[in-house]
Amino acid sequence: EKYNEALEKYESARTISEGQDTLVWMDALTNIGSINNRLGNFQESIDYYQESLVLQQAIGNEKAQFAILSNIGLANSQLDDQDGALQTYLDAIERAKAMELPAWIAHFQSKIGTLYYSKGYYSQSIAAYQDALVIRDSMQNTRMVAQLLFRIGRIHMQSEDEALALDYFNRSLETYQQID
Repeated sequence: EKYNEALEKYESARTISEGQDTLVWMDALTNIGSINNRLGNFQESIDYYQESLVLQQAIGNEKAQFAILSNIGLANSQLDDQDGALQTYLDAIERAKAMELPAWIAHFQSKIGTLYYSKGYYSQSIAAYQDALVIRDSMQNTRMVAQLLFRIGRIHMQSEDEALALDYFNRSLETYQQID
């Protein structure tokens, strides 16, 4: 019920701001997309996210563009459109490379790793996580490095390579212990 209340408020904000206040309009579209996603209306959420994305691109709002692309990929995945999710993530990586935004490149590499993991494509998942790991390590993002090491260890455990899994789990733990 609270989602429906929020949806009504964002629909109202969208109607009032459309063509007048681009920032409010974009936020309303994004929030409507998020609520639809929570309600399980994945295609509707994608439609709203894509409307917002067009506006975000028009004003050059980089951070919001990438957050919305991440949401679109997730909604595609929830629709069981893994190919659509993968293509969204690959397109986002190309955009992030063009803008020299390594954190977003790593973010989407990690999303691809998770996508491949869910499909049981363990070697592709490890490769994507490794690509993200290299970037996160170069950025000295200790928390993300630890998480990626853990995810790679989990894949090796699934693949029944317990020795390698244990090595990654230990490296992950050691890395987590470096966090203040």
